[in-house]
Amino acid sequence: MSVDIRKLMQVDDKGTQRQYYPETNIEAINGLQDLLLNGDFPALEETIRQFESNVSETSGRLNRLKDEMTEMVEGEHGFLELEPGFENYNNSNQSDLSSQLQYFRIGNLVKIFGTVKNTGTIKAGSQVVIATLPYRLSVRMVDIVRAEARDGETFRCRIYNFDNANSSNQIVMSDTRDNKGESIDFEQGKWLNVSLIAGIEVI
Repeated sequence: MSVDIRKLMQVDDKGTQRQYYPETNIEAINGLQDLLLNGDFPALEETIRQFESNVSETSGRLNRLKDEMTEMVEGEHGFLELEPGFENYNNSNQSDLSSQLQYFRIGNLVKIFGTVKNTGTIKAGSQVVIATLPYRLSVRMVDIVRAEARDGETFRCRIYNFDNANSSNQIVMSDTRDNKGESIDFEQGKWLNVSLIAGIEVI
């Protein structure tokens, strides 16, 4: 007696459609029992092998889906290492961490935020790297904002695309201005508020 296994369609990781055998098909399980009772052991062994392969593949897909769901729900958080010339606020208190430069990822979006201080003068018209987002979080959608310092002073803050030849994944500041919109040097010791959102691909 042959085993009646109903075929269904599925799409694999490469987008290819193919048929598969659902391991929960009751008729197929009954067919296995018939093969056993009839002593058709070669056919029974081959059919069980097919089932085991399908179960393993299904389990792998479910595990990947669970991992993706966990990342979407729980997210990912980390602190960024600052380039020379900048420092985080740190007074040896646990609460200091909340204002340090950090990122939080949910799915393919990353929020970058924190307050840093320049330890040297930033010249008007210059572009300075503050930090770099980890390369495994490949930036595909950039963000550019007008950010605030103190006393109404502002600066241009942006994150570069991963594919940028010179500034891959870098968070940079430039175009420093006073509260009248005039280009100025930023003397050392200014607290700079960084807040960006980037679209990323995990690689």
